[in-house]
Amino acid sequence: MTTHVLSAAARLRARIEKGREKVEETVGAAIGMAEVAGGAGAFGYANQRWGQGGELKVMGLPVDLATGIALNGLAFAGMAGKYSEHFHNLGNAGLAAYSYRLGASLAASSSATAGFFTSGRGIHPSMTGQHYAVGSARAEEQRELG
Repeated sequence: MTTHVLSAAARLRARIEKGREKVEETVGAAIGMAEVAGGAGAFGYANQRWGQGGELKVMGLPVDLATGIALNGLAFAGMAGKYSEHFHNLGNAGLAAYSYRLGASLAASSSATAGFFTSGRGIHPSMTGQHYAVGSARAEEQRELG
Protein backbone atom coordinates (compact mmCIF):
# COMPACT_ATOMS: atom_id res chain seq x y z
CA MET A 1 0.00 0.00 0.00
CA THR A 2 2.83 2.41 0.77
CA THR A 3 4.22 1.76 -2.70
CA HIS A 4 0.90 2.76 -4.28
CA VAL A 5 0.78 5.97 -2.27
CA LEU A 6 4.35 6.84 -3.22
CA SER A 7 3.76 6.16 -6.93
CA ALA A 8 0.53 8.18 -6.83
CA ALA A 9 2.41 11.06 -5.19
CA ALA A 10 5.14 10.81 -7.87
CA ARG A 11 2.52 10.91 -10.65
CA LEU A 12 0.84 13.91 -9.03
CA ARG A 13 4.20 15.68 -8.73
CA ALA A 14 4.92 14.98 -12.44
CA ARG A 15 1.52 16.39 -13.45
CA ILE A 16 2.07 19.51 -11.38
CA GLU A 17 5.52 19.99 -12.91
CA LYS A 18 4.13 19.55 -16.43
CA GLY A 19 1.37 22.08 -15.68
CA ARG A 20 3.92 24.55 -14.28
CA GLU A 21 6.01 24.23 -17.44
CA LYS A 22 2.95 24.88 -19.61
CA VAL A 23 2.04 27.98 -17.56
CA GLU A 24 5.61 29.29 -17.85
CA GLU A 25 5.55 28.76 -21.61
CA THR A 26 2.19 30.53 -21.96
CA VAL A 27 3.23 33.45 -19.74
CA GLY A 28 6.48 33.78 -21.69
CA ALA A 29 4.56 33.98 -24.97
CA ALA A 30 2.18 36.56 -23.48
CA ILE A 31 5.11 38.69 -22.29
CA GLY A 32 6.66 38.49 -25.77
CA MET A 33 3.40 39.60 -27.39
CA ALA A 34 3.12 42.49 -24.93
CA GLU A 35 6.70 43.59 -25.64
CA VAL A 36 6.21 43.59 -29.41
CA ALA A 37 2.75 45.16 -29.42
CA GLY A 38 3.54 47.64 -26.65
CA GLY A 39 6.87 48.55 -28.20
CA ALA A 40 5.31 49.11 -31.62
CA GLY A 41 2.66 51.30 -29.98
CA ALA A 42 5.33 53.28 -28.17
CA PHE A 43 7.23 53.83 -31.41
CA GLY A 44 3.99 54.92 -33.08
CA TYR A 45 3.29 57.37 -30.27
CA ALA A 46 6.83 58.78 -30.39
CA ASN A 47 6.74 59.16 -34.18
CA GLN A 48 3.43 60.99 -34.12
CA ARG A 49 4.11 63.06 -30.99
CA TRP A 50 7.68 64.19 -31.59
CA GLY A 51 8.42 63.31 -35.20
CA GLN A 52 8.25 65.66 -38.12
CA GLY A 53 5.59 64.51 -40.55
CA GLY A 54 4.95 61.44 -38.40
CA GLU A 55 8.56 60.22 -38.42
CA LEU A 56 10.96 60.72 -35.52
CA LYS A 57 14.58 60.80 -36.64
CA VAL A 58 17.88 61.01 -34.82
CA MET A 59 20.94 61.89 -36.91
CA GLY A 60 18.80 61.43 -40.03
CA LEU A 61 17.76 57.84 -39.18
CA PRO A 62 14.20 56.79 -38.33
CA VAL A 63 14.30 55.89 -34.63
CA ASP A 64 12.10 52.83 -34.96
CA LEU A 65 14.17 51.34 -37.79
CA ALA A 66 17.52 52.14 -36.17
CA THR A 67 16.41 50.76 -32.79
CA GLY A 68 15.02 47.62 -34.41
CA ILE A 69 18.24 46.90 -36.25
CA ALA A 70 20.42 47.75 -33.25
CA LEU A 71 18.51 45.65 -30.69
CA ASN A 72 18.25 42.63 -32.99
CA GLY A 73 21.93 42.99 -33.88
CA LEU A 74 22.93 43.03 -30.21
CA ALA A 75 20.78 39.98 -29.52
CA PHE A 76 22.14 38.05 -32.52
CA ALA A 77 25.70 38.92 -31.45
CA GLY A 78 25.04 37.51 -27.98
CA MET A 79 25.56 40.90 -26.35
CA ALA A 80 22.22 40.82 -24.55
CA GLY A 81 22.96 37.62 -22.65
CA LYS A 82 19.93 36.11 -20.98
CA TYR A 83 17.85 39.08 -22.17
CA SER A 84 18.30 38.31 -25.88
CA GLU A 85 14.66 37.31 -26.28
CA HIS A 86 13.53 40.69 -24.91
CA PHE A 87 15.98 42.54 -27.19
CA HIS A 88 14.58 40.61 -30.16
CA ASN A 89 11.00 41.41 -29.11
CA LEU A 90 11.65 45.14 -28.72
CA GLY A 91 13.77 45.19 -31.88
CA ASN A 92 10.96 43.49 -33.77
CA ALA A 93 8.59 46.13 -32.39
CA GLY A 94 10.76 48.84 -33.95
CA LEU A 95 10.90 47.00 -37.26
CA ALA A 96 7.14 46.44 -37.17
CA ALA A 97 6.47 50.12 -36.49
CA TYR A 98 8.76 51.17 -39.34
CA SER A 99 7.25 48.61 -41.73
CA TYR A 100 3.74 49.79 -40.88
CA ARG A 101 4.67 53.41 -41.59
CA LEU A 102 6.35 52.42 -44.85
CA GLY A 103 3.27 50.46 -45.95
CA ALA A 104 0.95 53.31 -44.99
CA SER A 105 3.17 55.74 -46.89
CA LEU A 106 3.07 53.54 -49.98
CA ALA A 107 -0.71 53.32 -49.81
CA ALA A 108 -1.08 57.07 -49.31
CA SER A 109 1.14 57.82 -52.28
CA SER A 110 -0.62 55.45 -54.65
CA SER A 111 -3.66 56.30 -56.73
CA ALA A 112 -7.03 55.29 -55.32
CA THR A 113 -7.98 53.56 -58.56
CA ALA A 114 -4.68 52.10 -59.73
CA GLY A 115 -2.84 49.07 -58.44
CA PHE A 116 0.38 49.32 -56.44
CA PHE A 117 2.70 48.67 -59.38
CA THR A 118 0.78 50.72 -61.93
CA SER A 119 -0.03 53.78 -59.86
CA GLY A 120 2.48 56.03 -61.57
CA ARG A 121 4.07 57.03 -58.29
CA GLY A 122 7.33 56.02 -56.69
CA ILE A 123 7.41 53.26 -54.11
CA HIS A 124 8.85 55.52 -51.43
CA PRO A 125 8.00 59.12 -50.57
CA SER A 126 11.56 60.23 -51.37
CA MET A 127 11.22 59.05 -54.99
CA THR A 128 10.17 61.67 -57.49
CA GLY A 129 8.88 61.39 -61.01
CA GLN A 130 6.77 58.70 -62.61
CA HIS A 131 7.49 54.99 -62.11
CA TYR A 132 5.53 52.25 -63.82
CA ALA A 133 5.61 48.47 -63.67
CA VAL A 134 7.41 46.87 -66.60
CA GLY A 135 4.87 45.76 -69.16
CA SER A 136 2.04 47.90 -67.81
CA ALA A 137 -0.01 50.00 -70.21
CA ARG A 138 1.40 53.19 -68.72
CA ALA A 139 4.98 51.94 -69.06
CA GLU A 140 4.41 51.05 -72.70
CA GLU A 141 2.78 54.44 -73.30
CA GLN A 142 5.75 56.24 -71.74
CA ARG A 143 8.21 54.12 -73.74
CA GLU A 144 6.45 55.05 -76.96
CA LEU A 145 6.43 58.74 -76.06
CA GLY A 146 10.13 58.45 -75.54
